[in-house]
Amino acid sequence: MIKAITFDLDDTLWNNTPVLLKAEQDVIEWLLTHFPKINDHQDVATTTNEFRDFKDQVKQANPALTHQVTNLRKVALEQFLTHAGYSEQSIEGAAQAMEIFLHGRHQVNYFDYVESVLAELNQQYTLGVLTNGNVNIKRLSISDYFDFAFCADELNTSKPDPVFFQTGIQAAKVLAEEIVHVGDHPEYDVIGAKEVGLKAIWFNPKQNSWDYHIKPDAVISCISELPRVINKL
Repeated sequence: MIKAITFDLDDTLWNNTPVLLKAEQDVIEWLLTHFPKINDHQDVATTTNEFRDFKDQVKQANPALTHQVTNLRKVALEQFLTHAGYSEQSIEGAAQAMEIFLHGRHQVNYFDYVESVLAELNQQYTLGVLTNGNVNIKRLSISDYFDFAFCADELNTSKPDPVFFQTGIQAAKVLAEEIVHVGDHPEYDVIGAKEVGLKAIWFNPKQNSWDYHIKPDAVISCISELPRVINKL
C-alpha cells in the first residue's frame, strides 16, 4: 500500500528547458549591461551556450562542486568576471547575478493538472521532493503540498545515488515499498528508485520507448493520470 509519493521537479512538474534558457539569458544581459568590459574580451562567454561551456570547464577543474549546482554557478560567475577584468567586483557581481538567475529559475509554468493533482494527493499521502536541480520548493506556489524536499546542493550528491532515496525514506517515515517516486529520467528517477526498493512511475509525455532491463511500475504521459495509477499499485 502506497503511503508516500516523492517527485522529481524539472521536466516532471514543468518543462525546464525554457526556464533555464530564459534565466541564463537574463543573467548574460545583466552582466553585459553592468560590466561592459566583457564586450572587449573576445574569449569571454557572451552567450548562454558559451557560458555553459565555461561552467563545464570550471566543474572539471573543481570536482568537489560536481553536485553543488548553485555553488558551481556562483564560482563560474566569479571566475567569468575575473577573467573579463573585474576581479575586485567579481564576488559581489556574481552574487547579484545569482539572484537574477534564481529569480528566473523559479518562474515555472506547471504542466497541466499539476496543482490540482497535488492538492488531491496531499489529502491522502505524504508528499516529498527529490531533485537534482536547485529549485527551492518554498519559492513556488505548490510548496504547501509537500512535507519535505531535498536537493543536490543539500545532500552533496545526485540521483541515482541511493543516499538520495534513502533520505526520502527517512523523511517520509514509511517503508521503502510504501513509497512511489515519480520522475521523467529513466536512470536518475526510475532505476535509482527501484534499486533502493521504492516503486517508480515514469513520467513520459513524449511516449519514448523504454530501453532498460529494470522497468517502472507504471508509465504516465499526463500528471492527471497519477491518482488512478497510484491507487492500482
